[in-house]
Amino acid sequence: MQFIPQKTTLFAASLALLAVSLFSTGCSDAAPEQAEVTKIINATYETRGEITALPDADNPTSSLMIRHEAIPDFVDESGKTVGMDTMVMPFPIAESINLGEFAVGDKVAVTFDVFTESGIRGYAASEMATLPADTELDFSKLERTAGDHAGHDHHGHDHAGHNH
Repeated sequence: MQFIPQKTTLFAASLALLAVSLFSTGCSDAAPEQAEVTKIINATYETRGEITALPDADNPTSSLMIRHEAIPDFVDESGKTVGMDTMVMPFPIAESINLGEFAVGDKVAVTFDVFTESGIRGYAASEMATLPADTELDFSKLERTAGDHAGHDHHGHDHAGHNH
């Protein structure tokens, strides 16, 4: 990636804005332009787990909750591999996932993306599939050595060891 000094970037942006305003047609019928939101996928992870709660239409703050297996290769915001212990975790979901196909207690395979959107790091389940009912899940904690990160943080607190 090429480094461009901030002053040069601001000057180029100012020239571009001036050019757009000079060459705009001034048509009042045109719809106002909306700023495009860029979502950058930083990483994709796959895990397995069990659905502990589904969103409740009567409770807008409820979420899809999945107790998932540990994810040893989880990378934090700084790029360091810290792993993620097994936990019950809320999963925002992609529009392509039909939650009507799932029930509390189902064992599932989940693919989720960690992304940056408008400068904010987030995550969402992008794919989910039911596993056979007799699938054995491993909810043991990650083995860590002294000095390892003890977990990670989604919303200001560590989810390890407690349910939501």
